[in-house]
Amino acid sequence: NNVEIIAMPLDKGSPGLLDILISWFPMLLLIGVWIFFMRQMQSGSGRAMGFGKSRAKLLNENKDKVTFRDVAGIDEAKAELEEAKRVFKRSEQLLIKKYISEASYDESFARLEKAKAAFRAAEAAVAISKADFAQSEIKAPFDGVVLTKNANVGDNITPFSAAANTKGAVVTVADMATLEVEVDISEVNVEKIYVGQTVVVRLDAFREERFFGKVARMVPTIDRSKATRMIKVGFLNPDSRILPDMAAKVSFLQEGVLEEDDKPMLAISKDAAFKIADRTYYFVVKNSLIKRREILEPELIGDDLFAVENAKLGEEVVVPPSSNLKDGLKVSIKD
Repeated sequence: NNVEIIAMPLDKGSPGLLDILISWFPMLLLIGVWIFFMRQMQSGSGRAMGFGKSRAKLLNENKDKVTFRDVAGIDEAKAELEEAKRVFKRSEQLLIKKYISEASYDESFARLEKAKAAFRAAEAAVAISKADFAQSEIKAPFDGVVLTKNANVGDNITPFSAAANTKGAVVTVADMATLEVEVDISEVNVEKIYVGQTVVVRLDAFREERFFGKVARMVPTIDRSKATRMIKVGFLNPDSRILPDMAAKVSFLQEGVLEEDDKPMLAISKDAAFKIADRTYYFVVKNSLIKRREILEPELIGDDLFAVENAKLGEEVVVPPSSNLKDGLKVSIKD
């Protein structure tokens, strides 16, 4: 067929920018690494890989207490400041000998100032943490006993607020030594009550006992819906058995109670007493005989009792006395 094939090399022309970059990339990379190492040796601690003290902190599982210094990171800030001082001092010496440039010296100085600022910020953070902790501590304004626990861990506490999912108080505390009885007095009887007036308190829980107290305060308002005024009565001798919200009845006395008035005494019904020539007597039965006894100081206790001094507990008193009964008369008691 006599076909002649002639091969000739393709003319590439001048090399492109991409080809130049590709060919010089290894050399540029080596130069960059060398410059990086030199800068680290000048501004660091003298080691090629001296990046300074790391702020990372190793977690110690045996450490069971976190302090304010841990939260603020003041130990790390102090270590960074000490290292910046050492680097700056070394930079001063190297600058005098012309081993480093002024730019490197300025860089070490800026690092020192930055470390000082970080240390001051850490100290301020410690003070803020202590103040926040002090505000989180709840202190009662008086010594007392916790009556109820109103909030649990994780609840939001918002005093004087009715926001949803919040609590108004953590606990309810009462001072058991200053318990008072609140009494509503009719408006027409208010003039008979005064502060310091002696009262007798009877509690439903202890019906056989009397507790003495005094009017402590009179609320300066009238409840218009009930036409009453609230009177607050304090106990003269606090008793540990008295608890909040107990039901009580209060008697206001016109005169104070003397020590001898609080002693127990024997009394008979006024229906057992009778008079002979302006003298008051009563009959008792002893050994099946009627005995007449005189009430030396006849004075009613309340509305229906006479206090007697010559009687004994358990003696049988004649009620009511008949006109046919006489002293020394023999009688029999029917069951």
